[in-house]
Amino acid sequence: NIRISPNPFYVPGYQAQIYNLYPGSTVKILKLNGDLVVELNSDFFGNEDTMVLWDGKNKQGNFVGSGIYLVSAYHINGGSSVSKIAVINK
Repeated sequence: NIRISPNPFYVPGYQAQIYNLYPGSTVKILKLNGDLVVELNSDFFGNEDTMVLWDGKNKQGNFVGSGIYLVSAYHINGGSSVSKIAVINK
């Protein structure tokens, strides 16, 4: 299962850690209606520490608005998982 910290996540100024991922996973941040916000690739930081850092920006480089977003992780060999993150734009 995907783990996210902090949750809720405050922007700007912080980064969300999305971890407990299969190495090489692709992570998509989506609006609740399914629109893609941004796509990220996981980095491998050690034996059991594969994560993505998200700065709260969309694919255009702008901070997202406050709300609930879906976090979808996928790997061709490791399956898929979905979680939620609450974003508060200060």
